[in-house]
Amino acid sequence: MDLYQHDKLNLGRPAIRLFRLEKGRRSQIFCEIFQAYLDDRGCGVPYEALSLTWGSPELTKDIRVNGKRLPVTDNLHQALLHLRQQDRDRILWIDAVCIDQGNLRERGYQVQQMGDIYRKADQWLEEEATKYACSDWHPEDVRWANIWRDMDGQVALGFHSDLEDRQRQGLETLLGHEWFTRAWILQEVASANAARVCCGTKSVSTRYFGLLPGWLTVVPSPHCRAVVDMMPGISRQHSWWAGRRNLFTLLRQFGHSKATEPRDIIYALCGISTDARGPNVLTPDYAMPTRELMRKFTKLLFRCDMTGVPGWRLVSIRDLAMRVEQLNQIAILVHIENKDKTLCMSLINRETKLSMLKAAGAYARLRGSSMLSEVLRRHRIVLRRKDTAEEIFRDSG
Repeated sequence: MDLYQHDKLNLGRPAIRLFRLEKGRRSQIFCEIFQAYLDDRGCGVPYEALSLTWGSPELTKDIRVNGKRLPVTDNLHQALLHLRQQDRDRILWIDAVCIDQGNLRERGYQVQQMGDIYRKADQWLEEEATKYACSDWHPEDVRWANIWRDMDGQVALGFHSDLEDRQRQGLETLLGHEWFTRAWILQEVASANAARVCCGTKSVSTRYFGLLPGWLTVVPSPHCRAVVDMMPGISRQHSWWAGRRNLFTLLRQFGHSKATEPRDIIYALCGISTDARGPNVLTPDYAMPTRELMRKFTKLLFRCDMTGVPGWRLVSIRDLAMRVEQLNQIAILVHIENKDKTLCMSLINRETKLSMLKAAGAYARLRGSSMLSEVLRRHRIVLRRKDTAEEIFRDSG
């Protein structure tokens, strides 16, 4: 049987591909991939957006797409089996198959539309792996009734004490899943208007899922907690997400996210930040060399060209995340030297406690600056020592 090949996507309009999962019970999965549009002239097809970890590319199973063969990862194959309905087709958007991953131009174009794709989806589905204890429970198992009152997501408020330990352990395992560490889920979670977390054939609304760690006294990792706080529901309205979402804050929260392609982290952060829009937008371009992308990103982050700072050298996105506060302080001095008070104050007002202003090699020339004195006095910054950018990166490898 011929191998499925993606048809050319219309890049002149906000085009996407949608995935029709045909109804049925057979072990073989039959699907159709077709083109649709996100603009007002589009076909208006309602769809759900699926988010999952792709899994190992070495472990694949074939599905039938438009009468041809398409290998997909075992993770995706299992998800499709769980999501397939017996009585009607289901329309999905799945990045692994709806984007021609080998076409860099199309890939960048689709990444640019990611926010709209998830915002316009009827529902966002986060499919977890099925290795958890709950995946082995029979649908009639009484334990389901103690977690959810029904499949509409009504959470049972009272838990039987003899089940609490198992529930807590199951939630800890769930929150420890690799999915919560990935870079690209950030834009997916942030853009969703309604969402469900799926485990096997069961699911729960994120409106309640975000409250479960508190109810069961489970403490997720900082990265996982930040992701849960972004999910549609009460958590999103009252967490850090309701406050500042600038690149500086996001880099500190998610700079260590996992990604097969490191550039994904940069594009994901830019896609959900409040200060990387309009004239400051960094358009996804996977043909751009990583070094050039890092230069543009740091310029966007610090509002200046850091390559002129003594000892500066371009680093990886993870190195940048580790030292973002130190570099922010260096950038403050750059703006002081350039007498740009507006940019200087914008960097100072970020979510950081400056007890020490770390200087670049330019500090000696700035010692007598009245602007520097004003900044130090207003923000009670104590300058105790000076560090050059070279010293900051001494141990960066």
